[in-house]
Amino acid sequence: MSDAEFEAAGLLDGLTGAERESRLRLLRRLDADGCSLDELRSAAAAGRLALLPVERLLARRRRHNLADAAFAAGLTDAFTEGNHRSLGLPLPAHGEPVYDDDHLENLRTLRGMLDSGISEEDMHLMGRVLGQSSHRTAQAVTDILSRALLRPGDTEDDLALRLADLAEAVLPLLDRLTGGVLRLQLDVVQREAVVRLERDTGRLAGARVMTVAFADMAGFTALSDRLTIEQLGGLAARFEELVLEVAEPPVRLVKVLGDGAMFAADDAGALVSAQLALVEHADADELPPVHAGVAHGPALHSAGDWLGRTVNLAARLCGAAPPWTVLATAEVRDAAGDSLRWEPAGAFELRGIAEPVAALRALS
Repeated sequence: MSDAEFEAAGLLDGLTGAERESRLRLLRRLDADGCSLDELRSAAAAGRLALLPVERLLARRRRHNLADAAFAAGLTDAFTEGNHRSLGLPLPAHGEPVYDDDHLENLRTLRGMLDSGISEEDMHLMGRVLGQSSHRTAQAVTDILSRALLRPGDTEDDLALRLADLAEAVLPLLDRLTGGVLRLQLDVVQREAVVRLERDTGRLAGARVMTVAFADMAGFTALSDRLTIEQLGGLAARFEELVLEVAEPPVRLVKVLGDGAMFAADDAGALVSAQLALVEHADADELPPVHAGVAHGPALHSAGDWLGRTVNLAARLCGAAPPWTVLATAEVRDAAGDSLRWEPAGAFELRGIAEPVAALRALS
């Protein structure tokens, strides 16, 4: 198509100078990609013209509709639709291609998991968790890349072209990137196995007695719905600074978990005092409410991490702790001696812990 045809179709209306030239570059690219004049007009009318390069790139990879994918993977239509929905994805029109070959292989993997005895309900639960986390990851990556690609004087069409170029180069690598990170996080499988072994046998071979603490910013996930990526990043960065400030020997920082952190120490009193300091500093810095949980008992050291029931208990207490509160078990109080003040905080039903846990609130 010629520039005159674009003009006659109203695709350059109201544009002059650099904006007009940028729009022409976008239209020429879409034309070379096989986009018809009707498609261009329709997209422009819907305000989607700048999205077309990426949309068409993604569409080229999609070869299988839901029904065909279900049949090829040996799954029912009902399960495949339920899985698609659990991932937070809109159901496509009947017969619309939505999956590429890699997605089809993923569905075959799900078929194998079902055959191994995992229930459909649990599969959909896993899908919801993966869908929510993947959506947040995709949004963060897009926001960061878009910001990095912006240049002074850019038009929307300039950005659309750069995003399309980036997507074409990066898209094949995203699965490797995110999959690699997910594999690094799959130490949860090891943690769960250690906890089950400890529960079933009543002992944890190779463990040593440690005090473990978790702290995080309460409600941080909900904040992601109303704050920008820059604001969220600023909060997480300041929280990490405070974490590093309080993690002085004998307290050791085990890992930072975005909006949370894990600590360990041989000295129970020092570890609880560090959590109290973290809560106080976070309050003074006007961060979201910080809360912490502390437990004392046998824990297994593995690849820099700590595993076992004591670790799980500390994490669950952190989740149960009210804002600006440090909760701990009686074992922590006993191990800390007379260095701290405490008050009863009641008993808590904690996920993965068989009996209610009587907790104490540490006082500064």
